[in-house]
Amino acid sequence: MTQNCTQVINDHMRRLRRLRITLIAGVTFNLFWIGWWVPARARVERERSRILAEETVRVCREARQNAMGVGQSDANEGASSSADDELSANLPLPKDRGWDIKSPDTALLWSKLFMEPAQLARISDDELFSFPDNRNYQYTYRTEGRMAIADQLELASRSDDHFRDVPYVSLRLMNWLCSPHGSWKATSQAWRQAAESISIEVASRASVHDIDVESEDVTIRNDELSPVAVSFLLDGEIVTLQPGESRIVPAGSDYVVRFDRGDDFGPALESVSAGEHVFAVDEHGWRLEARER
Repeated sequence: MTQNCTQVINDHMRRLRRLRITLIAGVTFNLFWIGWWVPARARVERERSRILAEETVRVCREARQNAMGVGQSDANEGASSSADDELSANLPLPKDRGWDIKSPDTALLWSKLFMEPAQLARISDDELFSFPDNRNYQYTYRTEGRMAIADQLELASRSDDHFRDVPYVSLRLMNWLCSPHGSWKATSQAWRQAAESISIEVASRASVHDIDVESEDVTIRNDELSPVAVSFLLDGEIVTLQPGESRIVPAGSDYVVRFDRGDDFGPALESVSAGEHVFAVDEHGWRLEARER
């Protein structure tokens, strides 16, 4: 019995000796995979996400500058180049994930992703997230890096001083792309409720600031409590007011204010009468609010 056990053990040892090179290679490969490849892959994904986020912010700013330049030179006609077209043409989409920058479906996605706030607020979730083939946009490559894109865009939007410099208003769509399948509607609804609550709170705070205006001049003010700068077109001139800043228009002037919608200055028009007018924001977007004397 003892001899048989010894024979079996010896047979196994001989087999292990014959396979020792394969075993050593396998252990070495696993150690290499765990110790170098996995961390290196994570670093590459983080760097790729950082570059994509920076490029997104850069393209958004360039698109906005181009739109403002055209609006200033040809304000009467309201003509401007489409920021969405430039975004679609320049954003570095990962083609190996099924994104085709020349595809009309992809252009549709990006036009929704960078939609202006007032327009975005009027669109239902079903319409916003409807595509010709939803499977093309199930962004299943949801790693820490992909989530970092939304995080970096959100942080950038909080630190920036203009309403349209970065597309934080469309984070509800970005969150859908980065979130687990099936949770996009809950994510979008939570985003919309939070956005409307913040907007209404800002508008409410702005409406209780009472200032006595003695002259017949027109004063346009961006409230001190406003979270962002406001740009608008005033008689062909682009005016940007930081929080707390105001613009005085001489009495007797007949001016029309066009709101900056990101791509152009319109179609929202408001005739300005004597007195003080403060920019306020609610769930429908920017508006001018007259202050009582």
